[in-house]
Amino acid sequence: MIHSGMGLGLSLVKKIIENYHRVIWVEHRIKGDYTKGSNFVILIPEGANNS
Repeated sequence: MIHSGMGLGLSLVKKIIENYHRVIWVEHRIKGDYTKGSNFVILIPEGANNS
């Protein structure tokens, strides 16, 4: 598989999320096995107001 691009996508997402005072992190889809994909988690508190 060939990937092209600048590799800026996740950096931009992280910056946007942090600008809204939220949190993003990555977890292994299968605990301890980073070769089987990842889950990206964004924490948004219930009842959050962004206005």
